[in-house]
Amino acid sequence: MKKKKPLFFIIVLVALIVLLHATPGLALRTHVFMLGYPKAALASGIVDDDYHNRVDHDFFFVDQCQSLYINGAAS
Repeated sequence: MKKKKPLFFIIVLVALIVLLHATPGLALRTHVFMLGYPKAALASGIVDDDYHNRVDHDFFFVDQCQSLYINGAAS
């Protein structure tokens, strides 16, 4: 019984990390939350960064990624 508790804890921790990084928006919110800005992470909107997506299109196309930013600060 004692060996099952640490294994269960590790499985739950890994599942939580995977779920919080399932989408780019959730990954950005998780990162901002862990930086110590929970209000900004939960209340602010996430917007595509059109300028950097356009300028760095060649690099983003190869890695299938995008540039996002938090729109405005939560008051």
